[in-house]
Amino acid sequence: MLSLQKKMQLLLVTIGLIGLTFVGAFSLHSIGLATSSKKQLIESSVVSIADKVDRNLFERYGDVQAFALSEPAVSIDPKRITDFMNSMMGTYAPIYDAMLVLDLNGNVIATNTVSKSAEPLNNGPLIHQNYKEENWFKEAASGRIKPAQSFYTDAYLDTAVRDFARTDGYVMTFSAPIRRKDTGQIIAVWANRMSWKDVVVALIAEETKKLLSDRISQTRLNLTSRSGADLLHGSSESLKTADVLDATSTSKGYSSYPGANWTYQLQVPKKDHVLSYVIAMIVISVIVMLVVNICGGLMIRSVVRKLDGAIVHLSSGSQQVSSTSGDLNGSATSLAQASTEQASALQQTAASIEEISAMIKKSSANAGLSKEAAIDTVALVQRGKQAVEQMTTSVNDISLNSVDMFNEMKESNKRLTEIVTLIGEIESKTKIINDIVFQTKLLSFNASVEAARAGEHGKGFAVVAEEIGDLAELSGRSSREISEILSTSATTVDSIVTETQRMAEKLLERSKLKIDSGLKTANDCESLLTEVVHRVEQLQQMVEEIATATDEQAQGVAEITRAMADLDRVTHSNASTSQDVSKYAGGLHEESEHLHGVVGELMLI
Repeated sequence: MLSLQKKMQLLLVTIGLIGLTFVGAFSLHSIGLATSSKKQLIESSVVSIADKVDRNLFERYGDVQAFALSEPAVSIDPKRITDFMNSMMGTYAPIYDAMLVLDLNGNVIATNTVSKSAEPLNNGPLIHQNYKEENWFKEAASGRIKPAQSFYTDAYLDTAVRDFARTDGYVMTFSAPIRRKDTGQIIAVWANRMSWKDVVVALIAEETKKLLSDRISQTRLNLTSRSGADLLHGSSESLKTADVLDATSTSKGYSSYPGANWTYQLQVPKKDHVLSYVIAMIVISVIVMLVVNICGGLMIRSVVRKLDGAIVHLSSGSQQVSSTSGDLNGSATSLAQASTEQASALQQTAASIEEISAMIKKSSANAGLSKEAAIDTVALVQRGKQAVEQMTTSVNDISLNSVDMFNEMKESNKRLTEIVTLIGEIESKTKIINDIVFQTKLLSFNASVEAARAGEHGKGFAVVAEEIGDLAELSGRSSREISEILSTSATTVDSIVTETQRMAEKLLERSKLKIDSGLKTANDCESLLTEVVHRVEQLQQMVEEIATATDEQAQGVAEITRAMADLDRVTHSNASTSQDVSKYAGGLHEESEHLHGVVGELMLI
């Protein structure tokens, strides 16, 4: 039969071993969970970094296409292109170190003359550069790049850009052909030199900095090209330990950007503060156990005297531990249930976002159709404007023809007036003839009187004088008839001329009023159609902006969908962890119940 002192010593050793075993098991499990969660964290982080870099490069992939389609680029006017480049350098700062436009021989014909920090640059040496042997130029100038596509390179050192822009010279080149809008013929090449340091390196530094915490004190990201070249050029800080966790991901591109097939490797130290705390807790537990066992013999007498009180307190403490472990078990169960409900809610939210994405895609398609309708409307209005311009020209021609017609009528009236004048002259000549007839009749009468005086010898002469008198009478009568006819004709012609001129002037005035009214109406129509063209062009621009915004919304919803999928995965992981915690809380509760039974046995001693 063991003495109470031996039993107490054995009890102390047993309790120490039980506590150490529990602490060790719990600590080992905690180490496994901590390592697993850190591994999941860096795996999701490296995928996120690769995706964000691809999304940024997708924007650059589209920038060079938009610049190559701009009016200044198509004009091939170096001054217009330079002004446009300077504006874009400020808008996109600090993304680009340089922008170039090259002719089909590879000669630089235009560059920006201000830096991304708005400082003036000397582009003289760069203008004389020739890039016809560069792959990015050959691909863009060859016609192998289709519309809505670009050519891009890995990061490399361009000494010409380094000296020109006063940067480190590491750039990534995006190039696209400049085509004529009417024929699609390639006339030049646009190239953007993206700053590797200010875009990719800065984005990676920002994302890896977000990972720093109590558990991750240092990170290192390696980025290699398809050929295995170090794209970060050793700029990433080396880790202080060889015991690391790592995760890799490959760039897969985004939307129309196919990706560069780069390999991302993210490394973090395997040990962290949590693991150090767990190890320290194990060491402290072992030390405490040894100290308790060493000091147990020395303290046994005092312990025996105070054992009754200690047993009472221990019983109370075991009950409290049991109660606390029960509460912990209930809380863990509630947490697991909440995690399950959260996962279900996330699935419903993901489904709703998919429906929203479908609606946005449909809106994007409708916006594209609206854009095509706006383009057709602009073409129809332009044709209407051309028709009105032709009508205006025709009205002006009619106005000119009316003036010519009036001038011809005035010329005809002038000729009729000349006829009246001739008739007047004929009438005056007729009066002279009447005077001659009168003189002839008078002479005939005198001759008849002289023939009568002559008697028988003057009869023959009298007959002649009578005949002459009859002829003079006939001539006078004919002359009077001619004079009357001429007078009547002159009056009639004069009346016709006056009436014709009056009617012509009246008709011309009415025609002029009608033509002026028609010309004013045509001009008004032309002005209105010009305004309509302007408004429709504005409408077309707004429809294009709506289509662009809808595409960006669709991309944003796709990004949210991926984020929801990541969140759903993490939520399921949390639910699994909560279930594990609930299981361990149940084990702790059972151990506390066992401890309560041991205390009961002690109370029986």
